[in-house]
Amino acid sequence: PPPQQIPDATWLQAYNGNYNRCSDLSYAQVGIVGATGSSPTHLLLFHRGEYVGTATPCALNPAVVATAFDSIDVEYNYPREGEPNAAATGFAELTFTWSDGGVVTDGRLPDEYLESTGCDEMR
Repeated sequence: PPPQQIPDATWLQAYNGNYNRCSDLSYAQVGIVGATGSSPTHLLLFHRGEYVGTATPCALNPAVVATAFDSIDVEYNYPREGEPNAAATGFAELTFTWSDGGVVTDGRLPDEYLESTGCDEMR
């Protein structure tokens, strides 16, 4: 489905990422047609080449900062109330790790960020 913030958007067929059929956890980041720097994207997660789901239920604006054989570190910068996207001071970091047959998330996104994106699925 399209991102919750832009219900008429179309996902691009292209991606960036580190997809690897041999890694316990790899990703492909997909965006939308006509995206800007603040447009929502999704991180599609893969275990040994098999799709296992998205990193978050809602399309947000993640930046992958580090990867390992079984984990992905992701930063989320977001504008707090009254801030423009270009001067956003909100910050959160999540780590996604393949463990015991599934993806384990370490960290939590702030409610103010989720509210601003309309993401009720994570609260």
